[in-house]
Amino acid sequence: QFNVAPNSTPLSQVTLKFTAGSHLRVNGQTTYSMVIRPVDWNITKSIQVSAVDDGVDQGDIFSDTVTCSSTSSDYFYNGANITVKPVVAHIKNINKAGIELGQDDITVTQGGPSVSYMIRLT
Repeated sequence: QFNVAPNSTPLSQVTLKFTAGSHLRVNGQTTYSMVIRPVDWNITKSIQVSAVDDGVDQGDIFSDTVTCSSTSSDYFYNGANITVKPVVAHIKNINKAGIELGQDDITVTQGGPSVSYMIRLT
């Protein structure tokens, strides 16, 4: 979770668009928009960031980002006139690549039939 609040009163409504990297969600979505109005600009708003379980092993910890763009008729809060730093999320990976054997001890007889066992990637 991180908090959002402008540094000063905007002269008009400001729309912030948050875009999550491919391994993240912002308030449960890949993109999320928030409106800040001059009447409530000083009330801190929270953004929830969550990681997507994609079933892929990317290592123990890896990073992704949430970016933000701003649009407004207020010159100072519009697009290229304001810099909003990206938020870097460090993701703890729960997926581990491996091999699962159905059994790890089998008995075969010389000259006898073959024995099968299950093997799968995890």
